[in-house]
This record gives sequence, structure tokens and C-alpha cells, in this order.
Amino acid sequence: MAVISLTMRAKMPKRGVIAGELGFIIVDNFPRASEATIHYLDGKVEVIEAGEAEKAFVYEVEDMNQCILNKVKMDTVELSMDVMEIMDEVRARWGIRYPFE
Repeated sequence: MAVISLTMRAKMPKRGVIAGELGFIIVDNFPRASEATIHYLDGKVEVIEAGEAEKAFVYEVEDMNQCILNKVKMDTVELSMDVMEIMDEVRARWGIRYPFE
């Protein structure tokens, strides 16, 4: 089961929560986080740190470059293209153009 909440107008915290049978994981500043906190049912808490939030776009560009150079088949690219098409259609219907004029 998954619950996703998205708001376009309200300023909400960017927090990801993953719940499982043995505990839950909280990722603040999602999707540009550099740490996650694991909360186990026995009360133990573990913090995992990786990367730097300021370099998030650099990591994405490097990853994409590696996929293109190595001709890696990524299932998520098709999903991303579908989302881009939907967003383009919504923007066209709403009369939104980039750059804003």
C-alpha cells in the first residue's frame, strides 16, 4: 500500500516515510536528502548518511551520463517520458508557458 500527497500551492515539508514490519524510515528534505533515519520497533534509531544535498543535480547528471555512455536500459526513463507528456498537456491546457512571460 502506498500513499502519496502532492500539493502545488501549499508549502509542505518534503518528507518521505517508508513503513515496514520491523520499523520505519524517515527521509527529510526528500528528494534532495543526504541522510535517512531508520526507527526500529525496539526503539533503536540508526542514521544513514550519503552524499551532499548541494551536489544532488551533479549526481543525477553523472548517473544519466553513465547510463547513456554504457547504453544501460532503464525502465524508469519510459515512466519519466510519460510524466513529461502528461505535464506538457496539463500546462498547455492551463496556458502555462516557459519561460514565464
